Amino acid sequence: MESPPRITELIMLGDPLRPGLLRDLNGPEGHEIAAPMDGIRYLYMSSTYLPRCIIPAYANLAELRLSHVDRSSTILPQLEEILRSCHQLVFLRATNVGGSDSKAPFHSRGSVKMCSLRTIEIFDAYDASVAYFLSTLVAPVLEVLRIQAKTFFYRNGQIASYIGQPLAIFLATSNPHLQNLSLDAVEILQDDLVPVLQLLPHISSLRLSRMFGAARFLETLTSERLCPQLKLLVIANMTHDRPTISVPLRTLIQPEDRLPLQRLVVQGCKHFDPPHIAWLSANAPNFRLLP
Repeated sequence: MESPPRITELIMLGDPLRPGLLRDLNGPEGHEIAAPMDGIRYLYMSSTYLPRCIIPAYANLAELRLSHVDRSSTILPQLEEILRSCHQLVFLRATNVGGSDSKAPFHSRGSVKMCSLRTIEIFDAYDASVAYFLSTLVAPVLEVLRIQAKTFFYRNGQIASYIGQPLAIFLATSNPHLQNLSLDAVEILQDDLVPVLQLLPHISSLRLSRMFGAARFLETLTSERLCPQLKLLVIANMTHDRPTISVPLRTLIQPEDRLPLQRLVVQGCKHFDPPHIAWLSANAPNFRLLP
């Protein structure tokens, strides 16, 4: 009798219109899979649940991608247990996982230290879900962090964001040599900016997209002389900060007390003033203007 094939990649795609289709795989009932699961290095699951029957697959994972996986908040504690067993995980992407518009962040049972994790991508997520990941994960060798928020909340006309404090906590416990940071539709309150930026001394690549407070972010970075190793800056899809963002951009391009930017990319900012774009084209090294 031939041995079952050894699986190294596993893709589980559910039906977005029938989210309960594979719910039975998540129950306590015995579900056995004939093929050995401990050799799986790549796992991608979309529009389904996190089935217990493949628990052996998590132990040796190098890459885990989750998309629209049980979009209720109940998935986060279960995901936390899974991550505790992913000792070799190098890459984690969570897209629309643990969806909730709750204004109270979820609470972790304790930090999850992931000693091999080098890239974290949290996409299409509510603030509470982002805060949960940042408050739970500890990544001592992390190199890349990308966060794309789904939305932000307002209280009395002011942005109420949970991201700043959890991000500072995460950066303080993870790799101080993080080099690549991308923030999309993420708002960090003024009081949280310096604590966050102080923890990015080695950041070399920064991308800011759809941020109401991008100008304030960059002004704090320049005025406090933070992120001194910054070489690449990408400004994308900005519609609100165009009159004020030019000041910190000019400071980064022609600084007096720091190394100048080596590359600047402006993308999808069609409302930027033409004179501002003309100045950037004439003075910014390796400047690119993208539609």
